[in-house]
Amino acid sequence: MAASYLIEAEDGLFLVDAGFLGTGALVRRAIHALGRRPEELRLVLITHPHLDHFGGLAGLAGPRRLAGHPGSEGPAAAHLTFEVAAHPGATRAVAEGGKEFSPGLTPFAKWVAWLARTSLPFLSFRGAGRPVRGLADGESLHHLGLPGRIVHTPGHTESCISLVLDDGTAFTGDLAQGVSPFDSRPAAPSMAWSLEAALGSWRTLLDAGVERLLPAHGGAFGARALAGTLARVESAPIRR
Repeated sequence: MAASYLIEAEDGLFLVDAGFLGTGALVRRAIHALGRRPEELRLVLITHPHLDHFGGLAGLAGPRRLAGHPGSEGPAAAHLTFEVAAHPGATRAVAEGGKEFSPGLTPFAKWVAWLARTSLPFLSFRGAGRPVRGLADGESLHHLGLPGRIVHTPGHTESCISLVLDDGTAFTGDLAQGVSPFDSRPAAPSMAWSLEAALGSWRTLLDAGVERLLPAHGGAFGARALAGTLARVESAPIRR
């Protein structure tokens, strides 16, 4: 339902978002495909506290499994001790399994929001099950071996973060919708706490010199494409 990004560094592995429920085993298999070990995972960054972004945490970190059990890799799948981090306003929801969703801005998105509002209260799921560290705006992650920094980018939710690497790559969660087979341009989020805030966060990233943006939904796009969408959205009436 949402893309997760595994970053391979010399000193360890880093994950941006943990996906929906049940995706922990997929992340473990992706790590093995790199020739690395799941125990090398040092940090999971959650871009915002929605279930399709943190729901896979419990399964990723979960208890040791017997051989042959779904999701196991080899004799036993080790219990992982990675750190989890998010925006300071999202730490409790990510740790305990919050049931937040963003308002819809389009007819279809409003239907999705209605579906979330009516179904989430009846769902039972876990969050990280461990303390979640709040990340300050501008906080560097170089000391962990990850060449990048955190940028607070509210819009889709009030407590969104983006990871901006030193090479100009930005992992932006749901701040913008990525390109698709139907549209080669990025789009404004169809669900957002504040579209005005989202557009402001786009400007923040563009001013920071980002060159390539990797969203959770849709394909990657460049800064020039984002700037074009920004100009197009700003020239039209803001949806409310």
